[in-house]
Amino acid sequence: MTSELDQNALWLTDAAPDDMRRIVDALYRVHRLTAVITDLDVLLERILDESKAVARAEASSLMLYDPAMEELYFHVALGETGDQQALKREIRLKLGQGIAGAAAETREVINVPDVQRDSRFYRLADETSQFRSRSLLAVPLVDRDQLIGVLEVVNKRDGGAFTGIDLRVMEMFSSLAATVIANARLIEENLRAERLAAIGQAVAGLSHYTKNLVNSLISSIELIDQCQEMNKPEVLRSSWPIFKRSARRIANFAEDMLAYSKPRPVGWEFCDLKDVVNEVVDSFWGLVAKRNITIEVDLDSVERPALCDPDAMHRAILNLLFNAAEAV
Repeated sequence: MTSELDQNALWLTDAAPDDMRRIVDALYRVHRLTAVITDLDVLLERILDESKAVARAEASSLMLYDPAMEELYFHVALGETGDQQALKREIRLKLGQGIAGAAAETREVINVPDVQRDSRFYRLADETSQFRSRSLLAVPLVDRDQLIGVLEVVNKRDGGAFTGIDLRVMEMFSSLAATVIANARLIEENLRAERLAAIGQAVAGLSHYTKNLVNSLISSIELIDQCQEMNKPEVLRSSWPIFKRSARRIANFAEDMLAYSKPRPVGWEFCDLKDVVNEVVDSFWGLVAKRNITIEVDLDSVERPALCDPDAMHRAILNLLFNAAEAV
């Protein structure tokens, strides 16, 4: 019993040695291209160029399937004459419309020796591109039972029809093109998912920091209110600068968000770490007082100023305190 693989390989027995050498060389070049070219459009153009050469055709095109619109549109069109770009701009085919649409709908190869006598031929494509089609071979691109598009070669150079060997070769090229496109789309989807995940993490971090800034501002307000109620102007005078700095940090943060790609430059300066820590604790005190949380600060080992960004240091310590408070 002849296996399906043997049946599919029977066409090789009819291929002349020169044809086989030409086919193998073309497939070898295309497979090498898939390993070195990362630009999908460039790779598809090279695949089409090779398919046009190996089928000895005057033109070739690749139409992609738009599942949302259920239409085919020209993604790549190569030809020595005619306006190929006009096809890409203006022509879209419904499933079943034209020879390409019929190939896509039935998912079967269509070989037409004389398109002018075929009722399925979509004449507007020739009128738009100013190209005269005679013979045409349309091969559907399918990957994992999903329609990708249609690969076409147009006008056999010797004026005749495309042969059975041409058909088999184009099936190989279409299978390769379908795999390349499907893999590129999968990579694009993975990159999009990674970008969305990164954006989600960034938003979560920004929201957390914003919450900490607002909480710091609220705690300063509560501290000022308590000072007024207890009539302690000296404490109020020391709390007011903390409130102003918290408001300034919120303003700086908003400016950084607006600039996005141009964040506020780091403000390096020599500062007393004791002052920075005490300021953070003072701004945090109003919140932790209500939650029965105490803070013990030991700064005896800190003796000299350090070069740092006070705002960045304030933000880091404040985040640390809020994280610790939420864990209690």
